[in-house]
Amino acid sequence: MTPLAGLLILVVLNLGCEPSNSGIVEHKVHKSRSGLDALRKEKTATLPAQATAPAAKVKNRMAVAIFDKPDATWFFKLNGPLDQVNAAEEQWLTFFDSVSFEDGKPKWDAPEEWSTAGPKPMRFATFLIKDSEGSKPIELAVSSLGPNQDMLLNVNRWRGQLGLDDFSKDELDTQLKSKKSEHGEFLLFDAEGMGSGTMRPPFAGGGKAPFAPFAGGGGQTSKAPSSAADSGLDFTAPKGWTKGKTSSMVPIRLQKEDGEAKVQITVIEMPADANEWEPNVKRWAGQVGLSFLTDEEVAKHTSEITVDEIPGKLVDLVAESKSDDGVIAGMVKRDGSAWFFKLFGEKELVDQSREEFEAFMESVKYQ
Repeated sequence: MTPLAGLLILVVLNLGCEPSNSGIVEHKVHKSRSGLDALRKEKTATLPAQATAPAAKVKNRMAVAIFDKPDATWFFKLNGPLDQVNAAEEQWLTFFDSVSFEDGKPKWDAPEEWSTAGPKPMRFATFLIKDSEGSKPIELAVSSLGPNQDMLLNVNRWRGQLGLDDFSKDELDTQLKSKKSEHGEFLLFDAEGMGSGTMRPPFAGGGKAPFAPFAGGGGQTSKAPSSAADSGLDFTAPKGWTKGKTSSMVPIRLQKEDGEAKVQITVIEMPADANEWEPNVKRWAGQVGLSFLTDEEVAKHTSEITVDEIPGKLVDLVAESKSDDGVIAGMVKRDGSAWFFKLFGEKELVDQSREEFEAFMESVKYQ
């Protein structure tokens, strides 16, 4: 018996088939009818996906220079992967030291290799810090709020963004270092953590709410309202406007598009005692490319409004805008809170949406 014949007999016995005198019959089947393609597809569909290792978390470093001035508190904040922030440390520390103020407006000497991003809502300026490895640039955001900000709330929000625990008031000095430059003094927050440190103006981050929402203070953590009722307001959205992304800081956001042009209406609540009218108008002016406004110029552009019978102020900076964006914004104060109503976006569409914005504010009712 040849080796091949013996192998064939062994195969037949293993298959449990009775030996037959009829021999083996070979059938040729076209590959389209062989069922192999179906079998391959079935195996592809039923085989478990190959497990992939979760992406390793990258440690982040955040640095914030804080300049507390009589009419505003200025924040210069950057956050990014530890290696990138460390590599650029000499640059951004030198940049912080260069910051000075003239007529309430910051000036600085930025490194030549830094670039600037376009205007962003609630930011005075945004720098992009690139590295030699071609990684995503780090953003350094410049923004401002009213004077006399609660530093403990800010520090704990920043720590929360980095995945770190809150600090008590007695420990605040360990988190804020006083720095001196030839132009004056500022505070520096500098910490590392495994949180993302996601930037959002004006504080450039999510995490914990800056204050108890809709109560004008308290520093409690909150979650974003899930409906208009949760925001403490009733209102009627203008026709054609859709709901946008909200948060504890921005309980109401409406948006509209016309081709590539976009505008949005936002409602923001902040502590009344830390937010005066003039510094906010000057910040909005910076967002649309206007040079520094004096208090007299702010008064010239200010008109009176009422929201739910509460007197307030309105500024219209569309015609004066030096950028592609325009802004119309109002503020009323109620029960310890400053409520900001803002229409911002593509200048021409803001101009066309003026009456819709006014109708929205007229529809607002506090619960």
